[in-house]
Amino acid sequence: MYGNFPNGMTNGVADSNCSQFTIEGKTKASGNIMALLSDTPTLTIPTKRCFKLLFSDCTDLMTAPELPATTLTESCYESMFSGCTSLTDAPVLPARVLKEHCYLYMFRGCTGLTTAPDLPATTLAYDCYGKMFSGCTSLTNIPDELPATQLAKFCYD
Repeated sequence: MYGNFPNGMTNGVADSNCSQFTIEGKTKASGNIMALLSDTPTLTIPTKRCFKLLFSDCTDLMTAPELPATTLTESCYESMFSGCTSLTDAPVLPARVLKEHCYLYMFRGCTGLTTAPDLPATTLAYDCYGKMFSGCTSLTNIPDELPATQLAKFCYD
């Protein structure tokens, strides 16, 4: 199944303009999230806030879809899984060059999350990983290394 949202899943700057799923019952998301945007998915996120809040507070979400994008935009995944208390594993995050707020609050309040993804980025941006795992009280596995050699302001806040 493919979507037709070439400008992303948000319309405007207010959080109320972000598309958001409602899930009832234990659910395992799968497949390439970029397929929501086009029938020919790419590895480039097209707009700021593209997937912001998309699964926020979906407490029955057990697994996340694939997030294969390597070219990100500002706030593209901000709060995407915030409050997803049944999520136990985070998806792979392959991007090596980050943008401002791109992963801000991404997993905030995911109390079931036990494994954090590797964070392979070598180029960080302002607040890129800010509060990404805030409230993730069950984390037992975290990345072995953080390859970035220059930090940006609030990047690991």
